[in-house]
Amino acid sequence: MGADDEILGPDALDGARIQRIDTPRPDTVVLGIRWRAGEAFEKGHLVLSPTGAVLASERPRGEAVDGFGRRLRKLIGGAFVVAVEGRGDRRRVRLARGPRDARQELLLGMEAGQPVLRSTEGKPLAGRTRLRAEAPDPDWERVGVPKGPAAAASAAERSPLAKAGRRRRSALRRTIGAVRKDIARVDQVEGLRERANVLKAHAHQWQPGMDTLEVLDFHADPPVTERWSVDPKAGPSAEADVLFHRARRFERGAELGTQRLASLQEELEALEAWLAREPEDPADREAWEVEARDVGVRGSRSGASRSKRRPAERLPYRRFLGTGSRAVLVGRGAADNDQLTLRHSRPWDLWLHAKGRRGAHVIVPLEKRETCPPGLLVDAAMLAAHFSDAAGDAIVDVSHVPRRHVHKRKGDPPGAVRPSREKVIAVRMDRDRIRSLVATEERV
Repeated sequence: MGADDEILGPDALDGARIQRIDTPRPDTVVLGIRWRAGEAFEKGHLVLSPTGAVLASERPRGEAVDGFGRRLRKLIGGAFVVAVEGRGDRRRVRLARGPRDARQELLLGMEAGQPVLRSTEGKPLAGRTRLRAEAPDPDWERVGVPKGPAAAASAAERSPLAKAGRRRRSALRRTIGAVRKDIARVDQVEGLRERANVLKAHAHQWQPGMDTLEVLDFHADPPVTERWSVDPKAGPSAEADVLFHRARRFERGAELGTQRLASLQEELEALEAWLAREPEDPADREAWEVEARDVGVRGSRSGASRSKRRPAERLPYRRFLGTGSRAVLVGRGAADNDQLTLRHSRPWDLWLHAKGRRGAHVIVPLEKRETCPPGLLVDAAMLAAHFSDAAGDAIVDVSHVPRRHVHKRKGDPPGAVRPSREKVIAVRMDRDRIRSLVATEERV
């Protein structure tokens, strides 16, 4: 404590406002405060540490504010000091925040040598370690973990399956947002094609090395002459081809997105309804946990018995679950790709592979004359792109074709096949969705 530091009484700083919060040491919190003294205002630094609470004229120096300090700034920045309570190392600061007609009081004190922020009901709001709730008694004594229905509710909140469901809900919401963005890109198609047509019409004016082109934009009303930038390495004709390709990709993405959006929204509604039905009584949770797989939530069920399984024979593929809990098979390596495609699939199953890249063969088992659902097609295409050399790209072209159109000639290296009549889907890589798909792997 410095020469100018002052030991505080209970009403010393009543009404002082917090303007700055620092954590120069792990066991110290410094509150920069300002209060009225007569007709003027004064400033100081309220230092709370294991030795007590003092008012310092100079701000203690030390480490930069950490995560705990940033949380304090968010919770009590701009709050008012009501009182400094306790004695010695049992000091704590009572704070108030919010409008006058709805003030909320908080307590900032030391517990086991560490600063902790709590509500007046004992609920922990900020601390450097995981904290339990305290009773709002004057002795600041801890209370045990609640028993009875409150304990059941607390256990339900900590359920690993419920947490997995909330994570799945967040991932679905992000995916729906991304799909809506893909659908909205169809509005750019007309402009892309108009620009491409103008570039094609003026391609004869371009000379190698030119980076601009004077064009007559005949889509404007009235037509206007403009100077457009052109990639000197590609030229206007190649740049127009890129724009046409982008327009087709945006149209296809909007078409697939429109088909997929309804199923995603239905899946989200079913998941939210399942989360809302979570029972508080542990005795009623078994049926609720059994429903988890139906809404796309996979994880360990609390209290579920696990039977011992005999080691399964190694198969040349990994098995994942896509939209609708449908199986998607992914080859493990080059030789395994041949086994999966030629031995473990049927002629009407769908075959996928990252176009022009080294990677795994992917098989989607289907029924005869069944068309692969759009959501399942995107899941399989993402897995094909993820297990290929193109895994780091933002958009990957993936070939897909019924397996009967995939052949292998004598002398072809392992994993090399020759598809015909293939179609190509440009898949936008969604990292959250890929993580969710990879997490569905089943032991086969």
